[in-house]
Amino acid sequence: MRKAVSAGGVVLRKINSRTEILLAFSNFSKGWVLPKGHVDKGETIEETAVREVREETGLSDFKLVSKLGVITRPSKEYSGEIVEKDIHVFVFKTFSNINPTPENEHEKTKWFELFEGINKIRFKPDRDFLMNKIKELEKF
Repeated sequence: MRKAVSAGGVVLRKINSRTEILLAFSNFSKGWVLPKGHVDKGETIEETAVREVREETGLSDFKLVSKLGVITRPSKEYSGEIVEKDIHVFVFKTFSNINPTPENEHEKTKWFELFEGINKIRFKPDRDFLMNKIKELEKF
């Protein structure tokens, strides 16, 4: 199985001491996902994560806080090929009160309370990874 690398992030905000997560709805994956995508040639993993968050959420007012880790799981490419993907996950913080509009294939974005949002994520390995990091995420 071919390896693939992507990067993206968990976008968080605090509203009245409540932590919220921003998810993107993927028509391709048919569900709520973390904003992420392939690393372009000449681009660092961090640059990819920032670009993908901007493109897939439409959000422009955010800050990269730290790297959360790597999720490794099978993934279906647009070509239909199944690959083993390493997804580099970063934490982003924003103070935005708007519902941003994505620039590319995602139909919509939505803010969710952290625990509710994690449970809505389409891919189980992604949900499991974030649930294992929930205490760390609640600190932001």
